[in-house]
Amino acid sequence: LGAHAGQRPLLQRKEFTRQESEQHRAYCNDLSPPHYYISAPRQKDEVLPWTIFLEGGGLCTSFTQCAERFIESPAHMSSRNLTRSAGENFGWPKIITGYGLLGDGNDTMNNEDLSRARRLVLPYCSSDLWQG
Repeated sequence: LGAHAGQRPLLQRKEFTRQESEQHRAYCNDLSPPHYYISAPRQKDEVLPWTIFLEGGGLCTSFTQCAERFIESPAHMSSRNLTRSAGENFGWPKIITGYGLLGDGNDTMNNEDLSRARRLVLPYCSSDLWQG
C-alpha cells in the first residue's frame, strides 16, 4: 500500500457508516468505523475477477499491549486521522495507488486474469488475528 506516483491504478477510500459498522460488528480498536479501498470498474457493469488484500499488522492480546500499540502504530488501531506531538499525521489517505498484486492492470505477462481484476484493500485496525 502506498501513495506512490506513476501510472498505477488508483484505489479510492470508502468509509463504513456508523450504521453499517454496527450492523456488521466491524470496528477498529477505538470503535471508529473501518475503511476500505476499492478500484473503479474499467467499464460500467463490467464483471471482473477480484483481488482482495487483507492488510497485516500484528495483534495485541492485553490492555497494556494495545495501549502501547496505539502509541507505536496508531493507524493499526483507528480509522480517525491521528497526529503525534511532532505533527506527523497517521490518518489513512483518501486515495492509494496499487503496486505488486494490486498493480498495473496492463501487466498481463505474469497473470492475465489478475491483471484485469478489480482491487479491494482492507486496512487493518482491529488488532485481532486474521489467519487463513
